[in-house]
Amino acid sequence: LALDTAERLDMNVWIYDENSYPSGFAGGWVPEEMPESRGRGLKWIETDDPTKVPAEAVTVHRLFDDRYEDVTADFKAGKPLPAGRYLATVMERAAAAPWYGNRFYVDLLYPGVTQKFLEITLDAYQREIGGQFGKRVPGSFTDEPRLLSAGNLTWTEDLPAEFQRRMGYELPANLPSLRYRLGDWRKVRHDYYRLLLELFIERWAQPYSQWCEDHGLEFTGHYWEHEWPNCGVVPDNMAMYAWHQRPAIDCLMNQYAEHTHAQFGNIRAVRELSSVADQMGRRRTLCEVYGAGGWDLRFEDMKRIADWLGVLGINTFDEHLSYVTIRGARKMDHPQSFSYHASWWNDYHVMARYVTRLSLVLSAGERHNEVLLLEPTSTAWLYQGDGATADELRRLGDQFFDLVKALEYEQVEYDLGCEDIMGRHGAVQGGTLRVGRRSYHTVVIPPLCRNLESKTIALLKAFLEDGGTVICCGDVPELAGGAASPAIAGLATMPGWISLSPAELPARLLKRQDPAVRIIRREPRQGILLHQRRRLSDGEILLLVNTSLTESASGTVDARYPGVQQWDLETGAAAAYPFQRNDSGSECEFTLPPAGSLVLFFSARELPSVKRPQWAENTVAPQGPIEVRRLQPNVLTLDYMDVTVGEETRPSAYFFEACDWVFKQHGLPGNPWHGAVQFRDELISRRFPADSGFTLGYRFTIREQVPNSLWIVVERGDLYRIACNGQPLTVSKDWWLDRAFHRIDISQAAKLGENVVTLTASPMTMWHEPASAYLLGDFSLVPVAKGFEVVPSQPLGFTDAQRSGHGTEPDGTMWLSSGVGFRPDSTNDYAPWLLFDLGRPVDLRSIRVWNYNEVNLTQRGVKDFELIALDRGDADAEGRSLGRFTLAQAASGKTGPSEQPPFPQTLAVAADGVRFLKLVIRSNHAGVVYPATPQAPDNAFVGLSEIRFYEAAAGEEREVAGTAVAAASSELAEGFERLAVHVVDGSGMEVGWNLQGCPFYAGDVSYGTRIVVEDVASADYYVRLRRWNGAVAKVLINGQPVGHIYHQPWECRITPALKVGENLIEVVVTGTPKNLLGPHHAGILRGSAWPHAFAQGPKEGPPPGSAYDTISYGLFEPFEVLARTPKN
Repeated sequence: LALDTAERLDMNVWIYDENSYPSGFAGGWVPEEMPESRGRGLKWIETDDPTKVPAEAVTVHRLFDDRYEDVTADFKAGKPLPAGRYLATVMERAAAAPWYGNRFYVDLLYPGVTQKFLEITLDAYQREIGGQFGKRVPGSFTDEPRLLSAGNLTWTEDLPAEFQRRMGYELPANLPSLRYRLGDWRKVRHDYYRLLLELFIERWAQPYSQWCEDHGLEFTGHYWEHEWPNCGVVPDNMAMYAWHQRPAIDCLMNQYAEHTHAQFGNIRAVRELSSVADQMGRRRTLCEVYGAGGWDLRFEDMKRIADWLGVLGINTFDEHLSYVTIRGARKMDHPQSFSYHASWWNDYHVMARYVTRLSLVLSAGERHNEVLLLEPTSTAWLYQGDGATADELRRLGDQFFDLVKALEYEQVEYDLGCEDIMGRHGAVQGGTLRVGRRSYHTVVIPPLCRNLESKTIALLKAFLEDGGTVICCGDVPELAGGAASPAIAGLATMPGWISLSPAELPARLLKRQDPAVRIIRREPRQGILLHQRRRLSDGEILLLVNTSLTESASGTVDARYPGVQQWDLETGAAAAYPFQRNDSGSECEFTLPPAGSLVLFFSARELPSVKRPQWAENTVAPQGPIEVRRLQPNVLTLDYMDVTVGEETRPSAYFFEACDWVFKQHGLPGNPWHGAVQFRDELISRRFPADSGFTLGYRFTIREQVPNSLWIVVERGDLYRIACNGQPLTVSKDWWLDRAFHRIDISQAAKLGENVVTLTASPMTMWHEPASAYLLGDFSLVPVAKGFEVVPSQPLGFTDAQRSGHGTEPDGTMWLSSGVGFRPDSTNDYAPWLLFDLGRPVDLRSIRVWNYNEVNLTQRGVKDFELIALDRGDADAEGRSLGRFTLAQAASGKTGPSEQPPFPQTLAVAADGVRFLKLVIRSNHAGVVYPATPQAPDNAFVGLSEIRFYEAAAGEEREVAGTAVAAASSELAEGFERLAVHVVDGSGMEVGWNLQGCPFYAGDVSYGTRIVVEDVASADYYVRLRRWNGAVAKVLINGQPVGHIYHQPWECRITPALKVGENLIEVVVTGTPKNLLGPHHAGILRGSAWPHAFAQGPKEGPPPGSAYDTISYGLFEPFEVLARTPKN
C-alpha cells in the first residue's frame, strides 16, 4: 500500500529499521530469537568491607591512594581478603522493559547480533519489496544505536580477549584505571574506547553499510551526537558517519542554544556530519528535524531551523513526524505532526516547497574547505567515567565548541577532522593533507587537546615535511595513543608549526581563505550570520543565513565574478541582483532580517545588474474598521473527568491519571500504549471479562444561553455508550481533528448550568484509552476557579488591554540579567543596570513598569531601584539622581492588569530635558541586595517585563515613542532570549484569541477590510502585518488567495490581484495545535514537548482557567496596506 501510494504521488519510501529506538533489537525479535544477544555491562561496586564483595564478582581490586592491586584470583579461590577499600565489578544484563516490547536491548558488540538484526529486518524487506531497492525505496534509517545497555561500563564476552590481542595487555587487571586516576589510566582509557570504536564499526556499522551497498540501499540514520564529548554511548560519532551512504544526525526541539550538548544551535554536531560527508564523497546528508518541537511550532520556526541546518551542511530534511492517528498517548509522543491533524496543514506546501528548493541548492556543486580542525575525541576518551575528570571533560567540550562558533561567526571556512577517518583515508599529497576527497593546506589542533593517535602524528609529520601548516591553539599534546611520547614535541620544532591563541586563529585563517567570494560584516555587527559556498562549473552559490530572531544581519560580498543573481527559494525564480563591478569582479550588499536568508549565484559570465529600488511608501486608508471572524467552531478542551471502575469513583481526575488508573484496575501496570511498543500482538490480543469496563463523566457549565450549535468530540466514540445529561446519543461517522475522534451533536441535550457527558465502556478492551474530550460550538469561554465556563459568543478584535497586561512567558518577552555563577563561561553581573535612550530630550513626568512576572519566579523582579538622568548615552557618564523607587512583586501566573499587587505600576518622575536614563537596580524580591555576592540566592537574577515612559505634552501625559535600550549590564541570551530590548518592544503585551474567549482555539481567524484603488498600475501594493503571532498568515484579495506571510518583513505583494475600485483585503491567521492539545499544566513550555509534560496535571481537579498555559495568537494591531511608488 505504501509503495503504491508513493508511486501514485511520485514519492519515495524509506525503511525505518526499528519498532522504536534505539535500533538493534528489532522490536524485540532479536532477543526473542537470539537470547544470548541480551545487553550486558559491568557494574561498579565499591566497599570498605571485603566481606561485602558479591560472590558473582567478575573482578576484584584492592584500592590504595596511589595504586591498585588485582586480587580477583584470590577472591575466586576463596581466600580471605584483608581490610581495605575494594572495587569490584559484576555482570549486569539489560532489563526487560515495555519500551523494548517487554524484552530487552541488545549487545551490539556480541558477534552475530547485527547479522541477526539485518536478517529480521532488511532481509524481510528485501524479500517483499527488494525490486524497489534503490528506486522507490532509497535506503534504511537507523535510530540511535548505542553501546551501553546495562551497568556502568560497556562489555561483551570477548572484550578481554580482543583487548589482549589488539592492545597487548590485560583489560580486567586494569579496570580501576577506567574509574580512577590510578595506574596508567590515560593509556587504559584510551585503549578501551579505541577498542569499543573498532568493534562498533566492525560489528555494527561495517556489516550494515555493506548490506546496504550490496542491495542498492543507502545506509542513513543517526547516533547520539549531542552527547559529545561524553563517549560512553558512541565512542566517536564522526567515525560512525563514514560508514553511511547518506550520513545523518537529528535536531530535536525548537530551543536555540549555543553549547556542545545543545540541539538547535549545536554547530559542532552539524559540522561533524557535513565534514565527513565531504571527505567521503557523499553528496547528500540528512537530518531528522523538528522532533519534540511542540505543537506550537510555526512556519517561521521551521524555516529558521531548516536554514540553520542547511547553511551548516544538511540537504535532506526528514520531518519528524507524521502521525497516522493522534488518538490517546500518540498526541503526546514528541509532537508536532506533519499531517492533517495540524491546523496549518492546508498551507504546509509553502514550507515544503521552500525546503525542497533549499535542498536542491545545497545539493548542487561541491563545497571545498581548506582548513581542517581536529576534533579532540581521543582526548575526550581520557576523561570518561571519572568524576575527578568531569570538569576537564566539560572544559574540553566547551572550549572546542567556542572555537567552532568563533570560526563560524568570523566566516572562516573549515572542516572537522576525525582521527579514525584520517587514519583510514588520510594521505599527504602536493603540500596538502588529503582526507578522502578533500585537501587541506592548514590543520588546526584545538585547545586542551592532549592526545593524538599515532597515525595522526605520522600524517602531520609528513604534512609538515611537505610544506603544510599546523596551527596549535594551546599546549603541544604530550600523548600518543594515550601514552607519553616525544613525537609531537618534535613536530612543534618543524617549519610550518605555528602556535596561536584561539582568539588569534580566525584572522590568521581568513588571510589564506579562498578569496573568490569574501564576506565583510557591517559594523557594529548584529544578528547571527552564517554562510556556505558551493562551487559549480560556471560559478558559485552563496547561501547567507541570519539565525537571530531579534536582529538583522548585514554586510558586503566581494566576489571575483562578473555577475550576480538572486535565487528565490520561495518562488524558484532567478533574478538580477544589485551589484557594482570593480577591478576584481563585483561587490554587492545584503541585509537579512531576523530569521532571514539569501541565496546568491556568482556567475563566471557577465550578468546585468539592477539598481536597488528606492520607494516612497504610503498607507492606503481602509474604508472601515477591520472585521474579525473566527472561521471554525470554538473549542473547550475537557481534560478532567469523573472515572468509575466497579464500585470506586475518582472525581475530577486528570485524563492521564484516569487512563492509567483504568488500565491498572484491569490488571495492567498502566496505559500500555504510553512509553511502550508491542511485540507480535501481545497487547491487542488481550481480552477482558464480560463484566469489566468503566465509566467516564465529562462536566462543563453553560451560562446565559445554550449555543445553537454544540458538539462533543470523543476519541473512538464507537467503543462507548454515550449520553448527555442522561439522554442517549447516537454516534455517527462524523469526525473532527482525527478520523478516530467522533463528533456528536448535543445541542438538544445540553442545558443551562452543569452538564455531564457520560461514556460507558463494557466490556473493557485494549482499544479503550480514556483521553480528553472536546466541546465544539459557537460560544466563548470565561476562566473560572475550576477551568472555564461556556458563555454566548463574543466578538474578537483589538483591545486596549495590550497596554495593561503582560504575558507570563519570559523568553522573547522579558529581560533577565545573566546572573552570578549561572554559566561558567559567562560574565557575572553583580551590579545590574539598564540604560534607556528616549530618542530626544523630553520633559519626563512618569514611568509605567511591568515587573518580572515569570510563573513561580516573580521574586526575580526588581524591588528597589534608582533612576539617574545621564548627560550622554554612556553608562559611565555623569548624571543626576531622579530618586529611588520601590516596585511591588508581580503575582505568579497573572498577566494583569491588577490593582493588588499593582501590575503595571505607575511611578511619578518629574525631570525636564532628559534623554538618557540609567536604571540602577539596588535589590530584588528574592532578598538580593546589589552589588551581589557570589553566594547570592537564585544566581542573583533580576529582571523586568516592560517599561513605558511618559512626557508632558499639551497639559497631559503622552507616551514617549521610539524609546530604546542603549545598553545593559547583561542579558540572558543563548537559549533563553531574555534580552534587554524586550523591556521596551511591547513583546508579551499581546492580547490574542486565548484572552478573548478562545483559549483552546487552534483554527483560523479572518481579519478583513476594504480599500479603494483608483489606478492599479501607478503603485506596487503590499499587505504588511505589524505585531502578530501565528503559524502562518494567508492573504486573500476579493476572496482569492494571493500569498502567505510567515517570516519577516511580514509582507505580501498583492498588486496582481487588485482591481480598480473597491477591493476586499483579508488576512487569515492560523494558530497552532498547542492551545488545543497542550501541554497545559507543565509550566510555560515553548519549543519543546516531551511525553512527560502532558502527564502533568493538578491532582485536585481543574486549576483556574487563567492557569492553563496557552499562547496568544492573532493580529495584535490592524494590518496595513501599503502603496509603494519609485522615487525619482
